[in-house]
Amino acid sequence: MSITPLFWFRKGHPLESHKEISLADICSYPIISFHAQNVSREVNRLIWQAIKDAGLPPPKILIDTSHLLVTLDILTMSDATMLGLEHLSQVPAFRDNLVSRPMEYVESVGRAESTLTLIQHERTAQSSVHLWISEMIRGVFRELSAEAA
Repeated sequence: MSITPLFWFRKGHPLESHKEISLADICSYPIISFHAQNVSREVNRLIWQAIKDAGLPPPKILIDTSHLLVTLDILTMSDATMLGLEHLSQVPAFRDNLVSRPMEYVESVGRAESTLTLIQHERTAQSSVHLWISEMIRGVFRELSAEAA
């Protein structure tokens, strides 16, 4: 399954009025470095490389976290931006309080995608409980993909 990252920021943020967001715009505001396992690693690398190639000063990293609720609190109370998954638009707290913009508006990066992978240890590969939960996880992402399409 592929997911597309978006830039997220609070409603009323100065970038909200921008139709296109440039790398210079991104570098003007602090960034929340959000990590959802390996999902954001390659896209973050692409953005940081594009910033470096453009000769722009790197943005200030406000916080580096994997806690989604922490990012929501900080985003709603600051001018920080965050690179996050498109599926966050299905979460009411994100949909109702934040604005997102696609990566295709970021110069030199385009529409990057990451692939989600569900990994399971071999000792649980035949466990009915583990098989059930992995199918539940896959089902949630299938539904989110269908809704986003």
